[in-house]
Amino acid sequence: KLPLCDTNGTQSKTYSYGGATVTTTRAVYAQRFSYPQPPYTCLKDYQEDSPAKAADAYCSGAVAAGRKTAAQIIYDAGKACNVSQKVLLVLLQKEQSLLTDDWPWPNQYSAATGYGCPDTAPCEPEFAGLFNQIYYAARQYQRYAAQPDLFGHRKGRDNSVRYSPNAACGSSTVFIQNQATAGLYNYTPYQPNPAALSNLYGTGDGCSAYGNRNFWRLYSDWFGSSTTERCNYNTPSGASVDIRTGRNSP
Repeated sequence: KLPLCDTNGTQSKTYSYGGATVTTTRAVYAQRFSYPQPPYTCLKDYQEDSPAKAADAYCSGAVAAGRKTAAQIIYDAGKACNVSQKVLLVLLQKEQSLLTDDWPWPNQYSAATGYGCPDTAPCEPEFAGLFNQIYYAARQYQRYAAQPDLFGHRKGRDNSVRYSPNAACGSSTVFIQNQATAGLYNYTPYQPNPAALSNLYGTGDGCSAYGNRNFWRLYSDWFGSSTTERCNYNTPSGASVDIRTGRNSP
């Protein structure tokens, strides 16, 4: 997703300032506005000292301490908490664009998955950092599954899902079919409105929320459909069978 990182901020940056359009390097731009200075570390190059985590009621696997790459952190958290690493990759992109950002700032790692970062208050500092963000996000999905009565969106029933943090934007009833979808809506409790859905790669209107739309769009773009599953059975021809219909497929 990101072959090259603008580590030193040498790529150009165009912005509006004082009624004029200015083009300079990202390093100069950051210095001018007191933004984080280079070097910038992209996700593919990121490393962090990660703590040990013992298995618990939500994550049945333990995680060893050590200096780890972002890739290792993602792998370990997914394995320990039995959450797909694909989900964690999409979550990092949905929240902070970390898979494609070629000059990320430290605050993007501090709040990498948005865990402990409510809409109406600052992020909780004890969950800052890439490891904490990824591990506790993965663990939270298992909390939703283990204690569904504690959360507002549940599988197998109709749920009232808002369109926006602004209550005036309203809500509609959504039947949530499975725990994976319930987890997404508990983590980001808004659905895309028609304006957001009609412009999948852009913006909608003042009542549009994009979190779950973007999660679905990114997952589908990167990994294919999230609703079609095929299993290989021991059919005489060796063909697979579509589990939704029972028909043989090539």
